Amino acid sequence: MTEREIVKMVQKEKSGPTDFSAVYWRKADPTTLQACYDKGFLRWNGDKLIVTPLGKRSCGGLR
Repeated sequence: MTEREIVKMVQKEKSGPTDFSAVYWRKADPTTLQACYDKGFLRWNGDKLIVTPLGKRSCGGLR
């Protein structure tokens, strides 16, 4: 999963409990996204979940 693929999956949602099995993550691999989030590579920024600078290389490299 590349950073670009992750960014494409990011939808505008309220900042709340992160549930990667929710409908708006249906194209995502929940395990990969959760791992990225747990490592700090994905973070809420207002109402969007974004890839952090640290995650651009590390998270994008997860398969």
